[in-house]
Amino acid sequence: EQPWLLGPGRKWGSFYEPGLPPGEIIGGQEAQPHFRPYMAYLKIQREEKKRVCGGFLVSKNFVLTAAHSVSCSVSQGDSGGPLVCQQTAQGIFSWGSEEGTPPAVYTRVSTFILWIQKTMRMLQP
Repeated sequence: EQPWLLGPGRKWGSFYEPGLPPGEIIGGQEAQPHFRPYMAYLKIQREEKKRVCGGFLVSKNFVLTAAHSVSCSVSQGDSGGPLVCQQTAQGIFSWGSEEGTPPAVYTRVSTFILWIQKTMRMLQP
């Protein structure tokens, strides 16, 4: 199985290395128009370990994600992963236990929406 990667990088064996221009999809597929356009799904397999993770497309060339996620539960180290409810980004994973047991603590996106929009405008070329 080939890895699904979105963003800067190139495939070397099953590894991910810097090198391609932003926005390049490697060994994956582009989402259909209007099909959850704010989400990216990364799937990477190294030897017998499969890693999957969801992320937000915050602009054409940026994905906000915790790309090292390995399961459906969130745990320490997954910071930045999305919490999506009814097709709307509600939270960004902040912290949790090492074992992936409760609690899982998220930052409420709506509290910071003005700051997020301002920051994204500043990052536009």
